[in-house]
Amino acid sequence: MTRTTRAMRRNWIGLAIAALLFAQAAPVAAEPAELGWADAPAVAFDVALVRPLSAVAMVAGIPFYLVTAPFAAMAGDATGGWQVFVKAPADYAFRRELARF
Repeated sequence: MTRTTRAMRRNWIGLAIAALLFAQAAPVAAEPAELGWADAPAVAFDVALVRPLSAVAMVAGIPFYLVTAPFAAMAGDATGGWQVFVKAPADYAFRRELARF
């Protein structure tokens, strides 16, 4: 064998031993979903489409609340319209966890 071949073989053997040692030290997740990468398409869909539409629904719900508030107040339920038209879309847009539909 030539000198270069022996050096390459020694490098590959050293690399294999190091890979085996580091592979045993790495933590192993029970499922890929625990790492968070399995939900990446759902998170992207949530951030790009669902949350902006929920924010628009919240803003669009304010006029509906203003129209229904006097009638709801006469009926004795002043907070029902706020919960349905404004608070629920706001919670859905801003308070829930990513990709939890």
